[in-house]
Amino acid sequence: MGMNTSTPRTLATAAMSNYGLIVEPRKPEDWVFGGGNIKGDVLVPDGQWTPWLPSEELQNLYGVEPYACATFGTFNAIETLIKRQYGQTENWSDRWTAKMSGTEFRRGNSPHTVAEYIRKLGAVREIDWPFSPDIRTFEDYYKTPPASLARIAEKFTFEYRFYHDYIDASPEQMIEALKYTPIGASVNAWYYDSTGHAVKMGPDDHWVVIYGYKFGDYWMAYDTYSQTTKHIDWTYNFEVLKGYQITRVPVTDRNTIAALIADKIRLIRKLLNI
Repeated sequence: MGMNTSTPRTLATAAMSNYGLIVEPRKPEDWVFGGGNIKGDVLVPDGQWTPWLPSEELQNLYGVEPYACATFGTFNAIETLIKRQYGQTENWSDRWTAKMSGTEFRRGNSPHTVAEYIRKLGAVREIDWPFSPDIRTFEDYYKTPPASLARIAEKFTFEYRFYHDYIDASPEQMIEALKYTPIGASVNAWYYDSTGHAVKMGPDDHWVVIYGYKFGDYWMAYDTYSQTTKHIDWTYNFEVLKGYQITRVPVTDRNTIAALIADKIRLIRKLLNI
């Protein structure tokens, strides 16, 4: 995976660009990293999450821009966590969650809104509602999905407990947080200095995942556009940062076991096209 060295945007093109990030103010009741609301074990002591990153999944396939970076970036962090903790490769449907969390009408979304939707109402897998080659327009992407998918999404909440909190934008806090979680981060996409590091030239307008760092030099970002790995200047002033926790729910009752078995059978049947 290589660093992005593409031509920087100009201020003129920046004014016309929209990747889908909506920055909303933090509320007093929102959880903050270090506040004691989320308690978990150190997962990556050195804060370098590279081995567990998901496969590249671009948000602007087939000439369609869904303005869904808040969803794509959030699922990249969730899938990284699941792979690190359980050795399991998951791929959740960005398209379904973008639609259901209201991204279509706002031409973007808040990462907090997306995370809250997943926490409360679950998610479906990419195989259930894919970003498939037949999708050629914005309207295709945001076609109303079958109502039955909402029931499938509920199984996510049976299988996992998902939480999220805000992280203060200081190197010390980010380094500490990276021991527990990849970090969802707002960025001003994309301007580069002479060293190839991304720098801030305006308001943050895009959502990515910080998955590591070179101390005092740069933060490593996983993007949802071409050349997905990028380096962000160490002194970058992030407007929004989020951490995540996802843990499996112990299977202890018959209803949960039955739901999980039915879900696995459904996936197998879909894969076998029967």
